[in-house]
Amino acid sequence: MRFASKILVVLLAAALAACDAGAANVGDAEKAKVDAIAEAWIKAGKTPGMVVGIAQDGKMLYAKAYGAADLERNIPMAPDSILLIGSITKQFTAAAMMQLVEQGKVSLSDPISKYFPEFPRGNEVTIRHVLNHTSGMFNYTSHEMPDETKWRQDYTTDAMVKRIASYMPAYDFEPGTAWRYSNSGFFIAGAIIEKVTGEPLRAYLQKNVIEKAGLSADTALDDDEREVLPRRAEGYDPVKDKPGSYIKADFIDMSVPGGAGAMRSTVTDLAIWQHALFTNKVVSAKSVAEMTTPGKLKDGKLSSTNIFRTPGAPAPPARRDPPSTYALGLSVGTTGGHKAITHTGGIQGFNCYVGTFPDDHLTVVVLTNTSNGGGVAREIVESLLKIESEAQP
Repeated sequence: MRFASKILVVLLAAALAACDAGAANVGDAEKAKVDAIAEAWIKAGKTPGMVVGIAQDGKMLYAKAYGAADLERNIPMAPDSILLIGSITKQFTAAAMMQLVEQGKVSLSDPISKYFPEFPRGNEVTIRHVLNHTSGMFNYTSHEMPDETKWRQDYTTDAMVKRIASYMPAYDFEPGTAWRYSNSGFFIAGAIIEKVTGEPLRAYLQKNVIEKAGLSADTALDDDEREVLPRRAEGYDPVKDKPGSYIKADFIDMSVPGGAGAMRSTVTDLAIWQHALFTNKVVSAKSVAEMTTPGKLKDGKLSSTNIFRTPGAPAPPARRDPPSTYALGLSVGTTGGHKAITHTGGIQGFNCYVGTFPDDHLTVVVLTNTSNGGGVAREIVESLLKIESEAQP
């Protein structure tokens, strides 16, 4: 395991630092294709607005905005518009945890009962389990989404931990035996960081992760809608069966997603973040290797070989690429045969994508201000990597 991790980080660092053969070409023709894809999505009424960022080896090549940031006030989206990024927050939380591992303050093998003694079966669930979604912990966002009033309340971290611990059953499967995406686990991870550091997660991330990566004040945890924030985009939900029609997204208090999804950012900051992370400016090479090493189950198999599905749920559509395997706050796999380290983010009114393709020296960021804007990132990535598009599901 350790030997393989060292090989991975050497290859990753070499791919991201070099500027030689293998880098994807992003010239006028490629930018024109990106424009056409984005504009088609806006024209078809699939999202009010969008920002696309394309970077190579840490250098922003293209940042362009399309459509509207605010429909009521007729404010266009801008390249530096600020949007919620949902679950892309998870890689920031994972990086913060790895800093504490480096300092000897926590271990990935620590049971969560060490920090929350009353948490059900906490002695069976490790920090690694919650960071790679193999804990089996019930996903609290799946459970409570139908009752939006609960998302509008301001919770303390301890109150949210108790709420997550109160679900019955608390687990979908035995810890370490399968994989299922769980926001519950990442909220717990953020709560552990607070316990260990004695600081609110926002403060710790700002000082030790965001500023260390060289990001601007546009990137922050616990985005507060009461704050007057220039360039903030509004979030929208589509009106069913009426393409191009939208309603304002329901309010969600950022104390609810916490370390699982409470951040805001811009395409430029997220491109800088990816380069800073993968060139060891935030955590060590060993930690980057941990964050990009595919997760495994108790039986030694990749976690992607046993994905838990709710009984009766439809099978996912067939894909050209094999399933990505979640590592620690990052998903590792391939896109059309190209090595890919990616994550998506969805939260009320917003859908986001960040992908780094090491062999192509390419990072792509796509932020949209509607909850159904996810598919456009795939089209843009396929265009830039010259991959023949898959049939849409």
